[in-house]
Amino acid sequence: MDKHSTAIDIPSDLLLPTPVRQVLELTQGNAVLQALYAAARLGIADLLAEGSRTCAELAEASASNPDGLYRVLRLLTRFEVFAEPEPGRFALSPAAETLRNRPGSLRDYVLYSGEEFYQAWGNFLQTLRMPDSAFQITYGMNRCDYLSRNPDKTKHFDAATQVGADLYIPALVAAHDFSTLSTLVDIGKGDRQYLPAILQRCPCLGGIWVEKPDLVESARHRLARLGLAGRCEVVAGNPLSPPPAGADGYLISNVHRMENGEVRRILDNCRAAMAAGGRVFLIERFITERSPWMLLGEDLGLNVQTTGRFRTLDEFQALLAAGGFRLRHLAAVDATCGVFEAEPIE
Repeated sequence: MDKHSTAIDIPSDLLLPTPVRQVLELTQGNAVLQALYAAARLGIADLLAEGSRTCAELAEASASNPDGLYRVLRLLTRFEVFAEPEPGRFALSPAAETLRNRPGSLRDYVLYSGEEFYQAWGNFLQTLRMPDSAFQITYGMNRCDYLSRNPDKTKHFDAATQVGADLYIPALVAAHDFSTLSTLVDIGKGDRQYLPAILQRCPCLGGIWVEKPDLVESARHRLARLGLAGRCEVVAGNPLSPPPAGADGYLISNVHRMENGEVRRILDNCRAAMAAGGRVFLIERFITERSPWMLLGEDLGLNVQTTGRFRTLDEFQALLAAGGFRLRHLAAVDATCGVFEAEPIE
């Protein structure tokens, strides 16, 4: 060894005991989210669309501080969001591609998560002590009212929710054979994309779409654009009112947004309205002992944004029983989501 050289010997792990490290790593979750948010807001993924660039070039193009941006990208690269093919030069990774500003990307989801949603998390503890959501506590109004008053924020929220819909709706619609039904009624609560998708898949099935009075015409135009106007009637109503009678299928989605009492009332109404041999279908996410931690985090996030929750399979069966139904079949598309088919208890 040269007498002027410096020996550097760095251990590959931390001195911290494993339990301490586990907890300290979890406390840095906010840093990861805000790094993602900063990269999405600055459009870094789009700046790399044509190839790798130096951090200095990215900083100049995004009007950001080179040192600060490097630290953001250094952290995200550790999670394989972006790649660093050589020191100080960054490129897209498969995960970074999802942050591009284009249809189907996660950019809007990250922007929503890093802005209003992130601020509301600061009041999460209060949701364990009072009935309001953290969003209500933070902004003085519920999420729906906030978004209606801030249309620029609505864009991010709508695009964020659409990403999940685009991923799951085709699989969920294919998971159950709805073609055995004569008429399927969407009771007017939850995601309004399921009924059109089911009708497109089942050409002999008829539909009834229950919609708020002020949105009836919009729903009819949407069905007409899809070529479904002749097979699906749109009627004015609300989810808690008795639905159209005589159908053999009733569809409810996004039950996680509803309180148990609200769901029971809807089930009671469906049971009273359905034809003999009729069934109710709930399209929903669920929790099991094998649920990924991401879903459990999203469940807490529901308490931040609304007062909703994801339910366990036992909770679903109890909820159905309270409404006079028993679970007949669950067609799960993965470990988090599926189509619950239930029939009346005789």
